Amino acid sequence: MKLFPKWGLCLCAVCLTFGITACSAENPNGSGELKADQTEETFSQKETDTEEITMQENTGTQLTDLTVISRNTDYTVYELTFERDGMMIYGELFYPDQKSPTATVIIGHGFGETYQSTEDDAEAFATAGIAAYVFDFCGGSPYSSSDGSMTEMSVLTERDDMEAVLDGLCSCTFVDAENIFLMGESQGGFVAALLAAKRPEDVRGLVLFYPALVIPDNARAQFDSADDVPETSRVFGMTVGRNYYTDILAMDPFAEISVYTGDVLIVHGDQDSIVPISYSSQAAEAYPSAELVTISGGGHGFYGTQLEMACADAVDFVVRHELSEQSVFSVSEVPEANIIGSSACRLSCCAGLASVAVLTVAQFQRD
Repeated sequence: MKLFPKWGLCLCAVCLTFGITACSAENPNGSGELKADQTEETFSQKETDTEEITMQENTGTQLTDLTVISRNTDYTVYELTFERDGMMIYGELFYPDQKSPTATVIIGHGFGETYQSTEDDAEAFATAGIAAYVFDFCGGSPYSSSDGSMTEMSVLTERDDMEAVLDGLCSCTFVDAENIFLMGESQGGFVAALLAAKRPEDVRGLVLFYPALVIPDNARAQFDSADDVPETSRVFGMTVGRNYYTDILAMDPFAEISVYTGDVLIVHGDQDSIVPISYSSQAAEAYPSAELVTISGGGHGFYGTQLEMACADAVDFVVRHELSEQSVFSVSEVPEANIIGSSACRLSCCAGLASVAVLTVAQFQRD
């Protein structure tokens, strides 16, 4: 029997060597041994690492830490407070009956009102499976459950209150920090718009009900300069401090809020005598991406069917704009190098073995 020709032996050696090298690259242990469950082990390790990271991130407030106020068919109401500059911010969380983190809407009330004036909005969101947080601004009204006095309040202090709420909710395990929306009514809408402009990367979308963007113009109509503003003033029968006007006397509200480039929904009544709808029309033009919905016959505040329509628009907006849940693992996440290495390993080994087989058969036929 004759030995294999030298070129055949060289071909076998090259194919086998390349195959073993590819296998070794795929298996860092250097054995060159293929493991059938290697992909599964990689995913298992990746899943373990992800769980550890998630546990590290989710060390904030949990639902079980909160006091239950009431339970309803579709949601539960919890008491949840935050703090800003040593002052307590009282609020209530309307949370849908589900275990996973959910999109959350932070809702700010209007001038001289309390969180109770926005409960209808929160109920609409919670019934639709969206969490909502309503709260009292510090010094937001004489009846506020939060700390602070109305003589210390302005749209800027209320913006800081809402920012403290935003930061607090982001640390809660039951909130999807990638899906937080801001909403506000009247002055609360102005406040929400200012915060969205300050923290655009943290605000998924913005909903404004008859936002009181008229406040700076009202201030300028009364005072020519900050020096003219008295220590206290009366607004809608309530006493406010000097900073209520001085904080916004020189402000261009449309220049301020247009910094936010996310999507915005503005809902305004065409019969609003306190904040003319023209202010919302101008805001819709100032924003890069905004939709203005007009409530026919609506004044400064919605009730009955008008409120139902406005809430339905708000819920639809959030549903359309919240980020959809993405699977943690997918085929596309398998490193391309591993796929290529695996293919090269198998093909090269097969080529080397095939070469041996062909040469063996040829040798026997020759003999």
